[in-house]
Amino acid sequence: MSNLDAVILSAGFGERLRPITNVTPKVLLPVLGKPILIRVYERLQSLNPGKIFVNTHYLAEVVERAARNLKGVEIVKEPEILGTGGAISNVAKRSKSDIILIHNGDVLTDIDLLSVVNFHLKSEADITLAVSEKVCRKNLVVEGGYLKDIGEGRVGFTGIAVYRKRLLDKFEVRPFDAKEIWLKALREGYKVVVFEPKEGFWYDIGTSVSYARAIFDLLNKRGERVYIREAKSSLPPLYFDGFLVIEGEPEIERGAFLRNVILLDNVQLKQGEYKNCILSPAGIISFDEISAMGGESNKYLVGLGGSDRKFWRVYEGNKGFVICDYGENKKEFEKHLKATEFLMKCGLPVPKIVDVDGAKNHIYMEDLGDTTLYSFFKYPGNRDYLKYYSDAVKIIARLHALWPLQEGADYFKEFVFDYEYFRWEQMHFINNFVKRFSNLEVSEEVEQELDKLADICSKFEKVILHRDYQSQNIMVKPNGSLAIVDFTGLRWGPKSYDIASLIFDPYMPFIKGYRDELLKVYVDEFNSLSKKVVSRSDLEFEIKFTKLQRHMQALGAYGYLSRVKGKRYFEKYIMDGLRLLIEDLEDSPIDLLGLKALVNEIFKQLLDNQSTVEYNYLL
Repeated sequence: MSNLDAVILSAGFGERLRPITNVTPKVLLPVLGKPILIRVYERLQSLNPGKIFVNTHYLAEVVERAARNLKGVEIVKEPEILGTGGAISNVAKRSKSDIILIHNGDVLTDIDLLSVVNFHLKSEADITLAVSEKVCRKNLVVEGGYLKDIGEGRVGFTGIAVYRKRLLDKFEVRPFDAKEIWLKALREGYKVVVFEPKEGFWYDIGTSVSYARAIFDLLNKRGERVYIREAKSSLPPLYFDGFLVIEGEPEIERGAFLRNVILLDNVQLKQGEYKNCILSPAGIISFDEISAMGGESNKYLVGLGGSDRKFWRVYEGNKGFVICDYGENKKEFEKHLKATEFLMKCGLPVPKIVDVDGAKNHIYMEDLGDTTLYSFFKYPGNRDYLKYYSDAVKIIARLHALWPLQEGADYFKEFVFDYEYFRWEQMHFINNFVKRFSNLEVSEEVEQELDKLADICSKFEKVILHRDYQSQNIMVKPNGSLAIVDFTGLRWGPKSYDIASLIFDPYMPFIKGYRDELLKVYVDEFNSLSKKVVSRSDLEFEIKFTKLQRHMQALGAYGYLSRVKGKRYFEKYIMDGLRLLIEDLEDSPIDLLGLKALVNEIFKQLLDNQSTVEYNYLL
């Protein structure tokens, strides 16, 4: 827009983020690999403004070094800090555009800036304030889309505004707050309107809590718990819990334990526990865990998977536990209780139940933390894949081998991986993946091939299996031991389905080189516990069929969760899932030519249109 200039307010002291802002200006604090200032600049640049002004004062030289090579930026240094109003007035004297968009440099949001500008132009306003109920300080009195006063109100200012230059020219350059501009405009009859976006996110990175919450929420949008800006092979093994964010190149001693921690620059960590804090070479600043997770009172929601259940982490005094809320689903609530009891009889590590509220369908469980096997291996120092995967294989082999010896197995006879259930999984794949991600028709030939596959799989010997035994349902506890969760899908079915789920996991494609060894571990463990003997050759043959079924189920789930449930981060696993399915089809003992042609064509279409399965996880 040739008639638009923009301003990033970047002069503030960042006092509430001391000591980390003693060396790093608030606007240069990183958010998942990119300073806030750069994130704001890139959003403004998309409007193609004439100029983007960046005002500086505190640690001005540091901000200027970061901004000096940015296209279209003009630095405006303030020898005396002018406040928001003075800074806007100062820049207005330099601007040659009729419209000036102001964006606080410590605000992280996905508010559509073009929509704000177009709204301003269409309403012929002198000032447009972007407002939201998500802002903590709700001090704007609004009526009929107009600002009426400053006081107790329903909404607050987001830090984004559009002004007409002719109004700003009336203000002298001196230290004052932008609210003075708004109030004077109201007194003199200027048109001050508000723009209120209906959706999206907004964070003011002004405190340790809001900074941590912004990062953690953005990671949640990616379906992740761990972010490492640059993987360093020199990092030692590490046990951690909650969120782990490494923005620099830290030095970490063995024996450190981290929980909900953000590491900046080249901070050095000694042995010990670090919880709910931001660490930099300048020092440490803590934050309240419940507030940083967007919680209330003594609890907050946890969990990233595809389940419709709600999980709350609750603290009472020094004790913590997790509430699993089944809502109105009494049947699943009861199955969870039965499954926990049965798995514990088999000696499997599952969360202990500490209390039950049958009226609310609430189960109070031992808190195993948040670190799944998937997240554990996101940290570069944790690379002992064979050890942890061998432990996971032994756990599932134990279930498959010992279930006949335990009371309670008959309860699960109602839940069977039979021909109809395999066909249901296949239709899940067709309806939620094939039809949502391609324009292809499923031929009668493909239907017949799927029918044959379901018939074969339904005839394999059945054991009690987990049914979704993959890296995001296996927890790594703070002491390094494993436990399993999300086992309400427990049912009778072929043991090879669980094995295929674990060692042919689209979440963890790098496990490929360990599959042969892990199969050996499974066979040895199963045969040491069971009266029956399983041969490796028989198991490998069976897996050739059940991994086909498993990967179709996974792709159907990714399609459903991303396109129906709105959890778009599941799309990032689609290409790896498709690659595995293509490999399965090449390895199939039976001819599945129609299915092979269908899957290869979908893969080709998605490669040609990669954006179909890419999700903009960050701003």
